[in-house]
Amino acid sequence: MNRNGFKKKLGDCREVTRSWLVYSPLRKSAFCLCCILFSRSEDHSSLEQEGGFTQWKAPERITVHENAKNHRGSFAQWKEMELNFIKNKGVIDARILSQIEAEKLDWGEFLTRIFHCIKFLATQNLVLRGLRESLHMLGDSNVGNFLDLLKLIAVFDPVLKEHLKNAESHPGSTSYISLNI
Repeated sequence: MNRNGFKKKLGDCREVTRSWLVYSPLRKSAFCLCCILFSRSEDHSSLEQEGGFTQWKAPERITVHENAKNHRGSFAQWKEMELNFIKNKGVIDARILSQIEAEKLDWGEFLTRIFHCIKFLATQNLVLRGLRESLHMLGDSNVGNFLDLLKLIAVFDPVLKEHLKNAESHPGSTSYISLNI
């Protein structure tokens, strides 16, 4: 494919680069990037199929594809995604990023509380472990100073209370309070 296929001539003698048109030297084919990513149409042109466009003697088919309603819709979606990507400084979904940041802060607060509990027990020369270490143990069973201290603080601390509740309801999930840790 020659370089002219990647440009579209406008009526006023200007040329516009077809940014959506990509060439694979490995397959020796051209593809429509935006249609591959965003097309929902059942009727695919050769630019959207796995083999790609290889009919170099019929370049008018690229123009036909370019003017198709499906391509225009896919191109608009692609450009909208590109603008959102730039606006969010490289983050595809700002909501997910803010959720990740909130979770990081939450885990940081929880780990700080655990660290202070361990530090307190160590400065008092108290053992951390008990006979049966489990959050599910009720009554007089000895779960150890560490878990009992966490349970005591959880009565007054909503962050710790939420994490202990989650650890109890989802055994095996990450909690940083298992005896292996």
